[in-house]
Amino acid sequence: MFRRVVIITLALVCAASWLFTLHVARRAFHMTPDAVDYLTIARQRALGRGWTMPIKWCWADDSPAVHSALGERPLAWPALARYAVLIDPENPGPPAQVLNTFLIGLAAIVWGFAAAQIAGSAIAGWLTAAMLLTSATTLFVTTAALTEPLYLLELGLMVLLIGSKSQEKISPAMQGALLGLLTAALYLTRPTGPIVVLAFLLHFILSQGKGWRKRFALWALVAVPLLALWHFAVWRAWGDPFHNLTSVHLHVLNITEVMIRGWGLELPSVGALFAAHGDEILAKWGEHLLLHTEALIEPGALGLLAPLLALVAVQAMSRWRPWALLWLLALGHWLGAVLTWATTEPARLTLPTFICLLPLCLAAATDFLRNPPLPSAGASCAPKPLRRRREGEKGGEGACAGGGDAGTACCAPTLREDKGGEGAPGEG
Repeated sequence: MFRRVVIITLALVCAASWLFTLHVARRAFHMTPDAVDYLTIARQRALGRGWTMPIKWCWADDSPAVHSALGERPLAWPALARYAVLIDPENPGPPAQVLNTFLIGLAAIVWGFAAAQIAGSAIAGWLTAAMLLTSATTLFVTTAALTEPLYLLELGLMVLLIGSKSQEKISPAMQGALLGLLTAALYLTRPTGPIVVLAFLLHFILSQGKGWRKRFALWALVAVPLLALWHFAVWRAWGDPFHNLTSVHLHVLNITEVMIRGWGLELPSVGALFAAHGDEILAKWGEHLLLHTEALIEPGALGLLAPLLALVAVQAMSRWRPWALLWLLALGHWLGAVLTWATTEPARLTLPTFICLLPLCLAAATDFLRNPPLPSAGASCAPKPLRRRREGEKGGEGACAGGGDAGTACCAPTLREDKGGEGAPGEG
């Protein structure tokens, strides 16, 4: 009864939070410089002007003001946002914000399912969805027409595809192809896309589970040609296959320096910048380390769950290896935010890290409640690791190993074995 009340309460919180976000998206209009760029590209595309940008932030060169958007910004979100332009060509902001609201709702459902799989608890799934939807950062990125809602949706689908128990019904070839498509989509959605590619490569190296070679081969067969096609298009537009507006951050101490200066500014190389301002860059790294860590453990983010990160980190290799990709994604996004010294947006830049760590923290809490350090008087076995029992745990200790006697108490099911319970987000 208590479990059902908790699930209903969390479901109501999710619904109320999403409706509030929709209300704000329909009535408020707030644009950041990044959002202006994305919607401008979408408007140019919707009006038949191709992938171009009439806005120029960096005046250090003599390139025309109206220039190619390829490489300047990821194009997945503008490709969707152009439908908002078709709805209201004069004021596409509100329709884009409403579209983002639906995307973040879908992302909450997907991450809820993923958390339920990781923790083996429907309550953990609903709590993940509720914490994502009630986050002030989520409200900001959604109602500012930024890329994060689409990015979180794609990221959640990828995690769910890798870790879902239903993955055994999908052939390694099909799974690899789908992961390749999602990798390419993530690469074209946010400047942090290369982090996802690197995390995937490390994941395949570390996991090496059944059928991993075929899965990796199909992933590379789909992802590599799509990414190569993208960089070929960038090369045709700029003469440099790796042209990227974000790379400007590596040539200045603060991004505003290149935005406010006039013509003829020659940006130093990364090495020259380090040689001249190494102490300042190190100081910025130290400051960013504190800011981006604080953004993760503040009440609006992981909050009281933050101490569980230490427990999860200690148990990482023995208990959480099936979810190594979450660790890699969280660490990669966090380091990327810390090391980008030219700009500071702690809450927004650590949002992917937050959503990747949240299911792991809730899984640790679920495991702690099911298997406390001091077993009850009737229990005759110690907590089991997260590894699936079929990987070698056949005959064994106490009640949990073989089912036990009728009068013997049995430990709670391990996180990996629980089917997630009834009432997981999105189920009927």
